[in-house]
Amino acid sequence: MSGKVGDNIYRSSGVIAAGAAGGEITAFDDAWKNYNDVDTTTTMTVPSTKNYFLGGPISVTSSAVWTISGILRIL
Repeated sequence: MSGKVGDNIYRSSGVIAAGAAGGEITAFDDAWKNYNDVDTTTTMTVPSTKNYFLGGPISVTSSAVWTISGILRIL
């Protein structure tokens, strides 16, 4: 059984997943995705009122510097 169960809550093949405001997966052949390589010096500021996460292995390559201000969880 598949489909919407409630606000931002979906069921697919018996698995229930909660959606997130700011991003949503609307097709069964799509998935959450994020970058896997930081190749430019950058700063990411994570406000204390938000939860941020990235998934998968992420490399910082070349002479890039990735500065993270706050708490970022990488799963």
